[in-house]
Amino acid sequence: MKKLLFLLLLSPAFANAQKLVKDETDRFTKEKVKETDWNKLVFKGMNAVRLMAKSANNKVSIDFKLAQHGNKVLTVQEGDYVMLLLDDDNSLKLKIAASSLSQTDLGQKRQNKNLDFESLFIPTDVLSDDDVKALSSHNVKAIRIYLSNKAPMEFEVTDKFHDAVKECVKLVM
Repeated sequence: MKKLLFLLLLSPAFANAQKLVKDETDRFTKEKVKETDWNKLVFKGMNAVRLMAKSANNKVSIDFKLAQHGNKVLTVQEGDYVMLLLDDDNSLKLKIAASSLSQTDLGQKRQNKNLDFESLFIPTDVLSDDDVKALSSHNVKAIRIYLSNKAPMEFEVTDKFHDAVKECVKLVM
């Protein structure tokens, strides 16, 4: 019985809980600014995709971070796209706001091994009201990231993380 109670108390710590790390009014611009913490969207093998949602005066955008093991330089160009496939089989095309080149994160600990990961930061433009509405009411099934130096990378989002985008967008609305 004590073990069961202990496990129940610990279970929230292991949940994919989204939270705001910033919720303030900018003292210079008087804009209301909100940001979520980085949240897992895909975590499979040696690939990971994380996201954070943010808003300034209710204009929402999403930043993605792609991490991949190995010595593979990844790049995106301003104007390229990240596509999200929703649970209703509609897809959203999010425009990349700035060019980015991956950087090596040396010595990441994973299963007691030092591995090198390439991390690519992918900011998107402000989302349209229709995109915000769709993302706040649907789960994401898959993500496709268009890279400028190789073929697009596509990832299935597992059930464990399928509501991450929806919950993050709701937090910053």
